Amino acid sequence: MKKIGLYLVTIILVWSSCMPYEEDTLTSIKLDYSDKELQQIMDFKDKRLTDSLATYLLSKNPTHRYAAALGIASSKDKDALEQLYPLLQDPVDNVRGAVAFAIGQIGDTLSTSYLLNGFDSNDSMRLFNSSNGQILEAVGKCGQLPELTSLASVKTYNELDTALILGQVRGIYRFALRGITHSKGTELMLKYAQSEKYPQEVRIMAANYLHRARRIEIDSTIATVCSTIKEEKDPKIRMALVTGIAKSKLDFSRDTLISMLGTDEDYRVKCNIIRAFSFFEYDDVANAVFTALSDKNQHVQHAAADFFYHNGKAEDGNVYRNLARQETNSRLKIRLYAAANKNLSVYFTNSKSSITMDLLKMFNTTDDMQIKVAIIDALAEFEWNYPQMKKLGLDSNEPVLKTAGTNGLVKILKSDKFDKTFGLGKRRVGNEIKDMLMQSIRSKDAGSIAVAADAISDAALDFKTYFETTGFKFLDTVRMELPVPKEIETYKSLEKAIAFLNGDEEVKDSKPDYNHPIEWEMVENLSGRTRGIIQTNKGKIVIEFFPYSSPGSASNFIRLTKDGYYDGKVIHRVVPNFVVQGGCNRGDGYGSEDFSIRSEFSPLYYNDEGYIGMASAGNDTESTQWFITHSPTPHLDGNYTIFGKVRDGMDVVHQLQIGDVIEKAVIKF
Repeated sequence: MKKIGLYLVTIILVWSSCMPYEEDTLTSIKLDYSDKELQQIMDFKDKRLTDSLATYLLSKNPTHRYAAALGIASSKDKDALEQLYPLLQDPVDNVRGAVAFAIGQIGDTLSTSYLLNGFDSNDSMRLFNSSNGQILEAVGKCGQLPELTSLASVKTYNELDTALILGQVRGIYRFALRGITHSKGTELMLKYAQSEKYPQEVRIMAANYLHRARRIEIDSTIATVCSTIKEEKDPKIRMALVTGIAKSKLDFSRDTLISMLGTDEDYRVKCNIIRAFSFFEYDDVANAVFTALSDKNQHVQHAAADFFYHNGKAEDGNVYRNLARQETNSRLKIRLYAAANKNLSVYFTNSKSSITMDLLKMFNTTDDMQIKVAIIDALAEFEWNYPQMKKLGLDSNEPVLKTAGTNGLVKILKSDKFDKTFGLGKRRVGNEIKDMLMQSIRSKDAGSIAVAADAISDAALDFKTYFETTGFKFLDTVRMELPVPKEIETYKSLEKAIAFLNGDEEVKDSKPDYNHPIEWEMVENLSGRTRGIIQTNKGKIVIEFFPYSSPGSASNFIRLTKDGYYDGKVIHRVVPNFVVQGGCNRGDGYGSEDFSIRSEFSPLYYNDEGYIGMASAGNDTESTQWFITHSPTPHLDGNYTIFGKVRDGMDVVHQLQIGDVIEKAVIKF
């Protein structure tokens, strides 16, 4: 027997030695940026060289095919679709997924049939679960109502089919963002959101559908959903569902929300409840919102003041004024004054004049530029304050105040009380304000120009008549003098305004030319231990970077940090239960530097709090500004680069308010 065994082994060895050599098939993705060829692919992506990227779609190396597909996903170049479609049959799951993601990013309706053909319905071994999920999501970005109906009708996925269910709910959500909904989709999202047997990420996504989708009907299930919200432990689900039930406008929903406002411990849920009250009659919810003004959390207080600003009534205008006078928090005080000014009748000039005096006193006794900005904004709610917009804003040497003054003038022009306030003098005052806005444009201040240009593009403000005698050629001169890429946002606003005045139906979407290469030496030195430390006046925030998905954005942030760029910068934007934003060198959101970086999109999702994204004025316009999310924000997916996540200090992020300061930012390698 031993001899027979040895004989068989010998035969097998001889036979195998006669077989022709076959190269091992690569099946795994390995993003190693010491690989110079991979760096070249990323550089092609950065330069938006689609033809060069397309050659790598044919590479034998799946990592290169994967990286090339994501490069096309970032540029959203429709010309690459024909090269992408065959790779929906790629033998590597991650490559298929990247290709599906890229096709979804491009969003061409004609891609739908290719995506459906690429879905492997015979994948019994679940070899392509991930890519099948990506295909379902991509269908939500490309398909129409018939595809939504089919997608929502699939009920065979169980709670273990995480990738497929995620793809399904993301697909239905993407349809909703495009304004396409179906009762079957809503029914399915209600099921997923309410059942604890499904993965939490699925439930959060389903709840966000109910939060974002328009024209959905859930009245028949309100009692059940309200019961679910009360018992739900995850605030990320509660905060989304409260908006969903408010859309019913039913008394039962309203009473549930009022009760939750008084008992829920998470400020983000409370902020969403207060915003959701806009679906109900003011008198039925006002008392609950008045109580929220005294909440222990400042975000909740500001959400309450915002509610009165947007939804208040004239009869309560003096109530808001009296509350403002008693308030010690400056920002809350100013917002309540703004609510009073906005809602008081035009005939209450004495009350509004009194508010003006209080606000001017505050303006003259503070050195805080962000407080001054808020004061100018509140003053603009009294139309007769238009001369103050020039005095305090346009004539200031502070860019942030110039922008605020210009914003104030535009707000006054758009006021629904404008005609009643100025009566027979409305045309004269309107032209006087427009003259001031032209002064803003000629000032060559980027923020002021952008705000004024956006106003010109508003047909309701009738700038075409205003320019009939003077012409508007000077606008093009100003546009051509703007330094690009530094002022790309302003450039695009002026471009749109000029196109509107010329009667052009299509507006060219200008993007900066390639001007800021990825710092590969910096990227190669990054490791999983690299951290960014942002020391604010409220405490320390520690962030982790995602260089493999966003090497350009991560290295840009790190370079700016190492150069001390962010030291001393203020947090210039805070939206409660949405984002905090920093990195602006002006403090008004229009600040940038003389370079831009490229958008970098990958299958990363804003599915949690603490994601760090690049602020932009459209694809490929990013530079220095970034934001941190308070909670899941899936409507940002695929539109704003994610380059990191907060790993420690989210409690600090949740405390930040406009005007807080980044005292020092450092990188720890």
